[in-house]
Amino acid sequence: MTNTKLNRAFKIANISNMPTVRAHIIKNIEASTDADILKTMTSKQLAMVMAAANKSWHDGKAHAGAAIEDDCVWLGGEIQKLIPLHIIKKMQKEEGFEDVENPNFGRPFRSGVYGVPYPYAEGQIDNRKTVSERFNRWVTTDNNGNTVTFND
Repeated sequence: MTNTKLNRAFKIANISNMPTVRAHIIKNIEASTDADILKTMTSKQLAMVMAAANKSWHDGKAHAGAAIEDDCVWLGGEIQKLIPLHIIKKMQKEEGFEDVENPNFGRPFRSGVYGVPYPYAEGQIDNRKTVSERFNRWVTTDNNGNTVTFND
């Protein structure tokens, strides 16, 4: 396949001019198609094969909700963002407990799924200003060295 034929086929197939994407498509087409057949194909025929390969990849990406592209991770669905891999590689998970303002301060204790906390009795007023709460969060740094936190 000549460069002219490939470029024409990519243009007909409306595939963006991203070298990594194009190289991936060519590699997969060459691996799965007989070389003699590829030589005889017109640009239009090659474009149809490229478009089918590209559509299959995008359908798979949409189904999975994420994909790696050019040193970034594409998150689909409601997010629709590219996140650089170097940011993700620096991420660390933090787990533990921290004191938070008690949302039930001044209210009577009630029995719930986990029962009344010891040593309190049901109906007794909750006078704890803070309570210990478990946290899970991811921490990384952005390009400017600022700390970025994502809560689970």
